[in-house]
Amino acid sequence: MKEINNEGRCHLFRVQSYYFARNTLKLICHQLSLEGSWDKATAFQTDFVRRVPFLP
Repeated sequence: MKEINNEGRCHLFRVQSYYFARNTLKLICHQLSLEGSWDKATAFQTDFVRRVPFLP
């Protein structure tokens, strides 16, 4: 998330970081949902949306 918000990086790098982070979030939330940890999955998603702007 730090690199996504880094204005010093080129836009393409930031977009690639955004998609990598989104994919990682999806995998984490999927694993948490399999374990029944819905609250943790929701917390991860909420934190991501709060910290990361939509770039593409």
